[in-house]
Amino acid sequence: MSEIGLFEAIYSTSGVVGIRPDPVEEEKIERVLDAAIRAPSGSNTQPWEFVVVRDPEVKARIKKCVLEGAQVHLSVMNALHAKLPSGKVARMARKFAFETDKCPVLIFVCLDNKTIQSAVPHENALT
Repeated sequence: MSEIGLFEAIYSTSGVVGIRPDPVEEEKIERVLDAAIRAPSGSNTQPWEFVVVRDPEVKARIKKCVLEGAQVHLSVMNALHAKLPSGKVARMARKFAFETDKCPVLIFVCLDNKTIQSAVPHENALT
């Protein structure tokens, strides 16, 4: 795998324009996760857990949840008379919602509240 510099990566990256069904090698997933765990966090708590989903049945269930959540979101936005997203952002969100199950791998970054709560000092910690 060829390497590119940090700024080249930042400046050349655009939004996702499609979903490729090609399998993703384990090595690539591990590399992404290895980079992710090195992100800075307050008090070095690293309050995250990663969930990697490849199972087609689980992805189909996630797709159902995504579509249901999108419907609730649209209903709330309509009830509030809020402006709905349009253009590329709306197209990409819609595409992802309808094609979630076609992604070869889904990676969820989950916040571990217990880790955060144990790292946050109590009000009287300094007294």
